[in-house]
Amino acid sequence: MDEMVLSTQKWLNKKYSNVTGFDKVPENGRTGWPTIYGLIEGLQVELGITNLVANFGPTTEKMYDNQVTPK
Repeated sequence: MDEMVLSTQKWLNKKYSNVTGFDKVPENGRTGWPTIYGLIEGLQVELGITNLVANFGPTTEKMYDNQVTPK
């Protein structure tokens, strides 16, 4: 069990659990796909994407490039 992973999992759930489409992350302190998916969905929320999916697809890539990648 990793305390930093657990802290991240708790933060994700606290920040995004009320967002439609966000899948709650297990708070177990273990790395794995559920935590990675939660990070991706959290990023999508911050980018303004409303149809959350657990992958970094073309829409996420485009929105990220438009808002974050330096021009």
